[in-house]
Amino acid sequence: MRKCIGAVILVLGFAVLGFAVEEGVLTVVATTDPPRLDPAEIVSYEAGMVTYSVYEPLLAYDPVDFSIKPLLATSWELDPNGQSILLHLREDATFHDGTPFNAEAVKFSLDRARTMNLAPATYLQKMTQVDIIDDYTIKLGSDGPWAFWEDALACKKALSIVSPSYVKAHATGDDPWAAEWMHAHTCGTGPYMVEEWVTGQYVKMVKFPDYWKGWTDRNFHTIFVRTVREPSVEELMIKSGEADIAYGPPEEHMAELDKDPNIIAKFLPGMAQQFFLMQCHEGALSDVRVRKAITYGINIDEVLEVYPGAVKAQGAIPRTMLGADPTAVIYPYDPLIARLLLKEAGYGPGELEFQVTGIAGAEYHRRAALVIQQNLADIGVNVKIDFMPWSVIFPLFADPSASPEFYIFYSAARFADPHGILWECFHSGALGQAGFNNGYSNPEFDRLLDEAEVTADREKRAELYRQANRILIEEVPGIFVWEMPYPFVYRANLRNVVPDVLFRSYSYYDIYREE
Repeated sequence: MRKCIGAVILVLGFAVLGFAVEEGVLTVVATTDPPRLDPAEIVSYEAGMVTYSVYEPLLAYDPVDFSIKPLLATSWELDPNGQSILLHLREDATFHDGTPFNAEAVKFSLDRARTMNLAPATYLQKMTQVDIIDDYTIKLGSDGPWAFWEDALACKKALSIVSPSYVKAHATGDDPWAAEWMHAHTCGTGPYMVEEWVTGQYVKMVKFPDYWKGWTDRNFHTIFVRTVREPSVEELMIKSGEADIAYGPPEEHMAELDKDPNIIAKFLPGMAQQFFLMQCHEGALSDVRVRKAITYGINIDEVLEVYPGAVKAQGAIPRTMLGADPTAVIYPYDPLIARLLLKEAGYGPGELEFQVTGIAGAEYHRRAALVIQQNLADIGVNVKIDFMPWSVIFPLFADPSASPEFYIFYSAARFADPHGILWECFHSGALGQAGFNNGYSNPEFDRLLDEAEVTADREKRAELYRQANRILIEEVPGIFVWEMPYPFVYRANLRNVVPDVLFRSYSYYDIYREE
């Protein structure tokens, strides 16, 4: 009966009929479905609304200071040369199917993710050796030094541990890793199990009774992640108390929401960077003088107005990250310099034209594109605007020959370190791969980033990042627009809420409601 009622409410609108607030039930609302639920396949926060409470990695970031904490591994030792890590595993964890978590499960999960070779595998490329010492001790090794062992094993987007028994039970000859089945089915060690997923409506999770951390009376026993297509309806639900957490109210309404004493609504600086990435390998934008002219010709302060809470970027590295440089140059808005650079590059007024591409349905993309169009018209550049659905534009990013000339894009960090952002957007190794490099290649930049990847000393690594950042500022393969703030909106009667700005998520297990 509850399922039928839920379906009726979705049709008529949550704000009309509503879901009653139930004791022990946490309701999360978002404007998008999780795309899929396989941790070896997907890395988006939309999936993480569910998967981060179902699956667990071996280590964990502290969401306050991003130090490394134990999770499924209770302790570990790093090899002094950075080529391996020895992990001692928790002996009291079980999977949702009742099978034990152990070293074999870690090896199986790593083999599965690497063999499937989808987005999470890009975080695991250096883990080339796996040695099971005993049931609860495992050694992971690489072919050379690597700086990010702890970060990779604490990353929720990388290696989450799945039940080998469950996967094998649903594997076929054509699908030995049960990838098709695992799109929509789960079996991890986390506090919650997926009981039901009605696409376009909700995912229902229920507590895993044998979760190794245990349960108290104040824990939520059921989590609903509900899909609400209209941000305005989502906003009404959080105001009425029908929702406890809202992922997507309109950003421009955040200040008004925060005035409500029953709601906490705040922007927190995330470890993500907003770029306007330019095609560097062919066409007019391959000329660095043209890219600089465009950079001088866009009024970033005006662009910032399209995204509440945005902070002007200072190069390619967010200020909260290792290697951020407070002395880095920020290009000023200067139409005169822009025109002179265009003239030097051989373009008179009206002779340069290119297309700006954004994501369909993203209002701030639309507004930013209009600002760009108007600003560049003032320096004699003709800009056309196009918008594509994410599902259409995403495959184009991996192929510079097909990618847009100039597109609006933000890159979220893999770890609490800028290496992932810098690599996927600007390292030549990302060309034609799963990254977002729009045809940029600089051997010195590549060398600095490659050296950072094997430099465990954080101060030395920070200096390498600062040098790499200076190269990007000089060659402007993209315009560094703003540091991406994430909106966090939840009811004020929730306690122990610590938003995770790296993964844009919440720990549902730790939250409780004060009645």
